[in-house]
Amino acid sequence: SYFQFSKGTNPAGTNVVFKEPARITALQAANAAGHVDWTETTFLTFDEETLSNFEVGLKGNAFNGRVSFAAAYYVMDWEKMIQPFTLNWNGDWDAAGVHSSQMKSARTFMNTGDGELSGLEVEGNVFVTDNLSMRLGFTQAKAIYKKYCDPVAFQNYKQTNNKPADAPTNCHVVDGKEMPEQPNSTFFFAPTYRAALGDTGWRYSVRFDARYKDKTWLSGDSFNMAYMPAVTTYNGSLTFSNEAWRVQLWGRNLSNEDQPQRLEWNNDNNLGVSGGGRRNFRWMPRSPREVGINVDYNS
Repeated sequence: SYFQFSKGTNPAGTNVVFKEPARITALQAANAAGHVDWTETTFLTFDEETLSNFEVGLKGNAFNGRVSFAAAYYVMDWEKMIQPFTLNWNGDWDAAGVHSSQMKSARTFMNTGDGELSGLEVEGNVFVTDNLSMRLGFTQAKAIYKKYCDPVAFQNYKQTNNKPADAPTNCHVVDGKEMPEQPNSTFFFAPTYRAALGDTGWRYSVRFDARYKDKTWLSGDSFNMAYMPAVTTYNGSLTFSNEAWRVQLWGRNLSNEDQPQRLEWNNDNNLGVSGGGRRNFRWMPRSPREVGINVDYNS
């Protein structure tokens, strides 16, 4: 068994874009016109981000090594998350176009809130017989925002501006929501059978694995509106080998699952070079069912 505590940080910093004279002038004009209620000093600096991790675990084996296992439980406290965000103060206040459009926005790093992550991870290997072994494992996890007001949810995804009094810019409160792209549970199961092929000098092995991943909220979806459904995939192989030859028949994604591996909101520049009209989805396809054979020879 073991116990550990660790703490990591991302350093505090400065958004140097708010030291540029032309950008300062444009922002001051927007503030004077009542378009924004912050100035060039509001986001000039950001605080250090910290991630504290408490973990306990157990590793061991039993039944003369026929069973091996590892388990771990962890709790992470994520404080003062540093997130990039493009602040924009363009608008009718500068209808005459006195200020360059490049000086009416700024890529900004800011502290947006706190989160908490916890989970249990278990993995094991069991030799059921001298020929049959099984690997299996699962995770049960939680990743939530404890206190978080997301400016991207308001600006890009048009969620309600319900910022608390201490928030420096318009944002949408997502306290208690689950973090994007973090499945609550996963599971895998992989049995393998190995044996001699009579007295031929050949051996064979049959392997199968199934992998399950729970639903995940889309990238950027801090407000939990759209998710990728849970998915299970299957793979397998049949291998024959002797001292010189190795022949493997294999199959991947045997059920021909077509759910994308990843889906995220993004900009499609084919629809326009700027503006909300180019909002679309970017997705990473999953390879379809594949079957094949590998043949290796070593003299």
